[in-house]
Order: sequence, then C-alpha cells, then structure tokens
Amino acid sequence: SAGWSRQLRASWTTGVTAGITNIVTDDDAKRDTTTVFATPQLGYQPTPTQTFDFSLGPSLTFLRGGGRDDEITPGIRASIGASYVTGPTSFSASASNSTRPSDEGVSSNVASLRASVSRRLDATQSLTAGARASLQTPLDDDGGDGEIRRVSLNGGYNIEINDRVSGRAGVGWAYTDDSGGTESAYSASGGLSYLLTEETSANLGYVFRVEDSTGEATSHRVTLSLRRNFTLLP
Repeated sequence: SAGWSRQLRASWTTGVTAGITNIVTDDDAKRDTTTVFATPQLGYQPTPTQTFDFSLGPSLTFLRGGGRDDEITPGIRASIGASYVTGPTSFSASASNSTRPSDEGVSSNVASLRASVSRRLDATQSLTAGARASLQTPLDDDGGDGEIRRVSLNGGYNIEINDRVSGRAGVGWAYTDDSGGTESAYSASGGLSYLLTEETSANLGYVFRVEDSTGEATSHRVTLSLRRNFTLLP
C-alpha cells in the first residue's frame, strides 16, 4: 500500500491511501484472491487536543480458482475515528467496515471497533493499551468457517533510546469464535527502529505467539523492513 496526505488549512488535512493484497490458499482448492482499493481520507482538528478522521472509498476483489468461475466483488472501505489528548494521556476510538479476503481466500465483509489509550511517562518513554472487536461475514455461500467473531487486547511499552534508536515491547491476547469452535491466543513482541536519515528508518521486529490455551501450538515471526517517507506531490 501507499499513501499521500496534504494540509489544506490550519484545521483540515486530506489524503488518499491505495493498495493491493493477494492471498493464495495452500490447499486442494488453490483459491487465488486479489483485492485492490483506493481510500480518500479527510481529517479535521478543531482544537489542538481534538482530531476527527473520515475515510470512504471503493474496493474490488478478484477471485480465481477453487473450482469455480472467476468472480469480481465490489466493496466499500469506510472508517470514522476520533482522538483526544489531555496532558500526557491520549485516547482514540474508531469504527470501520471493509470488504477483503479472509485467511482462506474467501471474499468477506469485516466490521470492527477499536479503542486505545496511551500515556507518556517522560520525554522518552510511553505506555499503550488497546482493544479491538470485529465481525467477519463471508459474501458467498462457500464461506469457509462462516461468521468469525474476534476480540483482542494488547499493551505495549515504547522508548526512545537516543536520537536514532527507539525500541518497543508488547503483549497481546486474542479470542476467536467461529463454526469450528473457540480459541484463545497469547503473544509477546519486541522491536527496534534505527533512523538512517530524517526520511528513512530500518526496523526489526519479533513476535512469539501461542496459538491456543493448551500451549501446544506456537509460532515465531521475525520481520525486517526499510521505511522511507517522501513527497510525491507538493
């Protein structure tokens, strides 16, 4: 995905985010699902402590394989959010709805609610906590696991070690309810970011995840990325 934003006036900003996702299932169906989206955004900040964000845009999901005719499913990506800052503490909440492929490559509608709070301990350290609830509904009869309900909680610690290096650590819990039953998962994560230039940073992350309450299914994920901020339009 890629995005662009611009300050219109003191209280208003505008922008657009566009992207493409592709999922190919590793099973007998060999379902190939690609979603393309473009989402215009609008931000409004009436006071230094209050911010409101709106976005609304189309998406197209292309489904191939799976022993079926090729399909194209139009959809809408929409969200609304607000944030409020009081002293060292900030609060935010948002609601969103989008059409995108599930983990099984099934075109689905996902509605979600999010809330978070963060508190700055000092000039270099902060704590964060968040919650999310979502409902995923398949858009066709071959809906895999059918409706999927998810709830997750997370907490984190962030520190700016020096002018170039920052670190983060976090824990999380997730609960999933679908036609196959219910499952809980727990995770722990950490990461480092190094500022190469004012526009470019290198990022290293690690996530350890216990997939169910028995502790028998675990996974490890390591990510290395390079991020650059740049201006395409004036």
